[in-house]
Formats: sequence, structure tokens, C-alpha cells
Amino acid sequence: MRTIGLIFKRNNAAASRAACRVVDWLSQRGAETLLTPGQQRSIGKGVPVDEPELGGRAEFLVTLGGDGTLLHAAGALRERAVPILGVNMGRLGFLTPFSEEELDEALAEAFEGRLEVQRRMRLQVRLRRTGNEELAGIATNDAVISQGAMARLLELEVRQNEQLITTYRADGLIVSTPTGSTAYNLSAGGPLLTPGLAAICVTPICPHTLTNRSLVLPADCVISAQVVDTGDRPYLTIDGQQGYILNADDQVMIARAQESLLLFQAPSVDIFELLRSKLSWGGSAG
Repeated sequence: MRTIGLIFKRNNAAASRAACRVVDWLSQRGAETLLTPGQQRSIGKGVPVDEPELGGRAEFLVTLGGDGTLLHAAGALRERAVPILGVNMGRLGFLTPFSEEELDEALAEAFEGRLEVQRRMRLQVRLRRTGNEELAGIATNDAVISQGAMARLLELEVRQNEQLITTYRADGLIVSTPTGSTAYNLSAGGPLLTPGLAAICVTPICPHTLTNRSLVLPADCVISAQVVDTGDRPYLTIDGQQGYILNADDQVMIARAQESLLLFQAPSVDIFELLRSKLSWGGSAG
């Protein structure tokens, strides 16, 4: 029996209805669908398992929602190289190439192995504290160090392969993949990178020194950011899904993850067409 994972957007009636369609479609073909217990109860279909088991057993994942739903699913996979079929039930959807209307056809092609799979670079984020180092998480989009509740500048000493880049005084720092360059990095004035690039982007958030600009660094480097002055309890966030309060002298180590994220792609997807559509490039000024 084939085993497929399903994660859908909470409190979204359209996503719930689509989830029922997915479970029924797979069941008719002799496959079982894994869902977290809460989501299984909400639609009354599928096999309830906890999230680590879902991420560990699924042959591929189906997500029904926006980019946040897909990023949550990527976190459930941890470092497993399992493809995700992202169906956009939201608004922007850079990572979810299929519309709700394309769900049935895309699911059939993914199930039968006819869809192209694209590899997206990810980041391994480790937190070093008082000499101990632990894996904080795997980022598809970005790792962000930001202020706490008080609007005070942070001081972050940032290095590439032990070589000092600078000490940023800023509201925070974004370290993003090419995939994540269209997310918080773009809002903070960072550059857009095409998904196939092997690179890491470092963007300060509202730096005190206005000449501090984004850096695009090679993917094989190790970036470290050490908290020099904490301001008010800064926070490390990974893909907007996991968070850690940082202490003074904590060091965040960021490097390319061993396994890429695999995404099913629509045959007609063109990155520049996507950017024109999502970012309204080339539209009339009026």
C-alpha cells in the first residue's frame, strides 16, 4: 500500500473540502493518507499519526494552503528528500505552483510519477550556547534574528568561515536561501535570487549604518552570527515556524543542508512569469 502525507490550512473551508477529495481519490487507488490527529478529526477521513511519523513515512506530501502551509510540511520532513505537491489555496503562493482547479490532475500525475521534481537548497541552522551546539532546525526560506518586544538595536557579529564580515547594529538579520529571497528578504530590501542558484543571502534589517547592504555568499560557506548586545531578548526564527530566545554570546551557525527540498513543478511554470504575476512587474502605473 502506498502512503501519502496530507497537510492543509487550518480554519479554511475550501482547504478542508479539497482535503476530503484528496483522501477519497487516494483511497480509491489503494493508498492510505496520513494526517495529524487534529486534521484527521476535522474531516473524518484518513489515518491519524503524529507529525514526526507523517514526515517519516510519507512517499510524498500534499499541501493545501499557501506558502506557510508548505513550509510547515517541509519542517515535518526534517532532512528527508521527499517531494511536496503544493496546491495554492491562499493568495501569493510562490512555493505552491498548482491551483485548486488543477488539484485532481496534478495529484494523478504526481501519484503516477509523471511530474517534474525541482530541488531547492535548504539551510541547516545550529545554535551554539555555552560550548554546546544543537540543531535548531532546517530552513527552506530563511533564518531570522530579530528584536524582542522593545524596539532596540541588536549588535550581531557576523562571520563567513570564521572571517569577520562586520558587526551589524540593526533591527535584525535575515539569512535566506534563493527560495526565501522572495519572502522577508525581499521586504527588507534584499535581492531576488533565482531558485537554481547555489548561494546564501545575508540581509540586515533596518541597519543603523545605511551603507550596510545585502551580501550574496557562496552556498558552501558557514555563516555565524554572534549576539554581542541582546537589546531586549532577541529571537531566532526558522521559516516562521520555530522560534528560540537568544542570550548574550549565543552563536547561530548557518550552512547549506545536506538534503534539498523537493517540489513537484507544473510543466508550464516559468520563474520570471511567476515573478511578473506575483509581484505585478510590467503593469501599468495607473
